Amino acid sequence: MTPWLYHELKDLGFPVICMDARRAADALKARPEKTDKADAQALAEMLASGWYSAVHVRPWKATG
Repeated sequence: MTPWLYHELKDLGFPVICMDARRAADALKARPEKTDKADAQALAEMLASGWYSAVHVRPWKATG
């Protein structure tokens, strides 16, 4: 689903970054509060500070 969502948002003109999920998960594990809201805040802080690894998203080929 990531390639489809990434490219659809990109085509609509939104700035899109796909973060490395393993590194993001490791960073979230180190935080004391384990809630969805706290995780979302932590991910936003990672993006704002530039402390993330962007990953390549393969081209989307719709089938059907």
